[in-house]
Amino acid sequence: MDKSQKEQLVAELKEQVVGKLGVFLTEYQGMTVEQMYALRREFDKVGTGYRVVKNTLAKKAFEGTDYEFLAKDLTGTIAIAYSVDPIAPAKVIAKALKSYDKLKLKGGYLGGAPVNPKDIDAISQLPGKDELRASLLSVLNAPGTKFVNVLAAVPRHILNVLNAREKQLAG
Repeated sequence: MDKSQKEQLVAELKEQVVGKLGVFLTEYQGMTVEQMYALRREFDKVGTGYRVVKNTLAKKAFEGTDYEFLAKDLTGTIAIAYSVDPIAPAKVIAKALKSYDKLKLKGGYLGGAPVNPKDIDAISQLPGKDELRASLLSVLNAPGTKFVNVLAAVPRHILNVLNAREKQLAG
């Protein structure tokens, strides 16, 4: 690989990773091709990128960014999981660590802070971006729904009284 190709790969990796709130380094040495394929599909399902990288190129891509501290973990066969939603890749990794013995979490970046591999289970229990949006929408939607129910209660009760009176007169 010549210098221009390496520079292009560094720029591409930097473009993919920089600005992401969740970046995790995994070591996959010893995993089979089928396991890696299945793991990639899991990341695809949640909209997370997962890319095998050369350590030296990743170090160059991280230089001068918030992710520079991850360079110390770039040893061995490394793949990077990255996403705008920081919890989505953490959930996939936590599940994969239980499924694949050979997979190891080396470190990560979560919204500006370093991630310790021991903390991945706790992070994976947090609600994701979609879950937080759904709960916010339900909170915003509740007053309007309750107001409509209050307005509809009076005609509903009048109709119930009239139906009961009709049954009383018929019977």
